[in-house]
Amino acid sequence: MAAATPAGKASLQSNSTTLRLDGQASACALRPIRVIRAQCPHAFGTAAAHPGDNAGSVVLKPRTMRIAPLLFLLVALLPATALALKVRDGDLLFVTAARTGLSGAIDDATATQGQPSFDHVALVAHAGDVAVVLHADEHGSREQPLQAFIDEATAKQRQIFVYRLTPEHRPAIPDAIAQARRMLGKPYNDTYVQDDNRYYCSDFIERAFRAHHVFALQPMNFKNLQTGKISPYWIDFYRSKGMPVPQNMPGTNPNDMATTAALTSMGRLN
Repeated sequence: MAAATPAGKASLQSNSTTLRLDGQASACALRPIRVIRAQCPHAFGTAAAHPGDNAGSVVLKPRTMRIAPLLFLLVALLPATALALKVRDGDLLFVTAARTGLSGAIDDATATQGQPSFDHVALVAHAGDVAVVLHADEHGSREQPLQAFIDEATAKQRQIFVYRLTPEHRPAIPDAIAQARRMLGKPYNDTYVQDDNRYYCSDFIERAFRAHHVFALQPMNFKNLQTGKISPYWIDFYRSKGMPVPQNMPGTNPNDMATTAALTSMGRLN
C-alpha cells in the first residue's frame, strides 16, 4: 500500500503518481478502528472493567461482540477509492457518461451491459515531475494536469476509472506517449469520421497506440441498442452538419475500448 499523502495532493514517484481522494470523498477514507470506553451503557452494549485489568481496558459483552465483526465487514467492503490508487504512465482514464445530450446518445448506442458507461478517455503521462493527461475533447487535442482533469470530472459528478495495459502491451507505452504528444494542438473531430487532421477522444488514443496494434477500429454504431433504430438525436446531429449518419464506418468509442483484452480495470480514481 502506498504511503498516505495529504488530501487532494499527489505524491509523484518517477513515472507514477499516488493520489489521495479530495475532501468530497474523505468520508470514505480508512481510519484506524479502536475500542474506547463507552460513555453510555447503551452504546455498543455495555463495557465493564475486570479486577486486575490494565486501567482503561474494556471487556466487550455479547452484544458488542456481535456488532464488532460487522464493523470489520463494513471496512472490508469500502470501495477501492478509499485507498490510494497509483496511476502510471500509459494508464487510460475512462470518464463515465451523463444520461442526456451527446453523452446520453453515445451511451445509448455503445453501452456494454453490466459495465460502467463511458463517454471519454485520456492517457496518463508526465511533464517533468507533474502528472498530466493527453487527450482530445471539445477544446482539441491537448495536455492537461491530471489533478485539473480529476477536478473537472468531479465537478460534473462524473467518475473516473483507471485501466492499465496488460504486461505484453506495456512496451508500447513510451512510443504511444510520444505519438500522442505529436498529435497535440489539433482541433476536435465532432463528426467521428476518421480524419488525420483532427481527433476525438478514443480516436486519439487508438492512433497513439496504432503502431503497436493495441486497439482496432470497429464499425461505428449509432443505433439505439434497445430499439435497433438510429436515434433521432444522431439524425438531427448529422443533418446539421450536412452529412448522413456514418453508420458502420470504421471508428472507435470509449465503451468498446474499455472492454478490450489489452486492458485491465484497476478501480475508480475519484
